[in-house]
Amino acid sequence: MIGSRGLGYQERLPKELMDAIKKKVKRHLIAVLGSMEESYKQSKSGKKQR
Repeated sequence: MIGSRGLGYQERLPKELMDAIKKKVKRHLIAVLGSMEESYKQSKSGKKQR
């Protein structure tokens, strides 16, 4: 792999595979960011109650 890159060759993933990966990663990121936002809101409201 390193040698082929040194010679200027590049590997490209098929467009269909890239689209599938983007959809799965996007769903995961949205879920993670949503949970982070909720935990931030809960901690912020907890600080105000103290």
